[in-house]
Amino acid sequence: MTPENAASAVVQAPGLTPENAAVLAGYGDHLEHSPLSGHSPRTYLSAIRAYLAWLQEAPVDGDPLNDATAKDWAVRDYRSYLVTVAKRATATVNKHLAALQDFYVWRGLGQPQGVRRHQVPRHAPKALGPRAKVRYLRAVEAWPSARDRAIALLPLYAGTRIAEITALDVADVRLSARKTPQGLTCQTGVCGQVGSVFVRAG
Repeated sequence: MTPENAASAVVQAPGLTPENAAVLAGYGDHLEHSPLSGHSPRTYLSAIRAYLAWLQEAPVDGDPLNDATAKDWAVRDYRSYLVTVAKRATATVNKHLAALQDFYVWRGLGQPQGVRRHQVPRHAPKALGPRAKVRYLRAVEAWPSARDRAIALLPLYAGTRIAEITALDVADVRLSARKTPQGLTCQTGVCGQVGSVFVRAG
């Protein structure tokens, strides 16, 4: 984002007072020199533009742009507004709060206190359907590396997660000469339970 883009963003913010427009322009210049990358500068600037517009209409106490205590009150009220009135999604609310944190640090008032970000609900991973499972197994079978094939079969047969697979050590894997010299029996702890799976590596 260039200063020209920041200035353009201010012009495209109808309803802001000259004072708030100047604050927004200054913050836009800060974002130009910040380590933020990708769409974050534009997202942050848009969030602060919305916050400043809200400040002009909301019955806030004190001076949230210059007083640390009033800042905390205002951010709490704005969070409630985003959730209960504007009906913003959890991820959107968290983006606004992240922008406000950066904004107020830039203003020299410190991070807002007593404001927690919303927890984004976690959804259980979607299990493979019968057809997808067959296609996955065929793709694994066609892969040339025996090591990679063994690793690829662990989530399917042992229920191991990616983080658990990357944490596997040599002690967790042993050769099973009883069934075949190329077999692997992988033992990992999943939620406190130990599971075993026989994986044919060759």
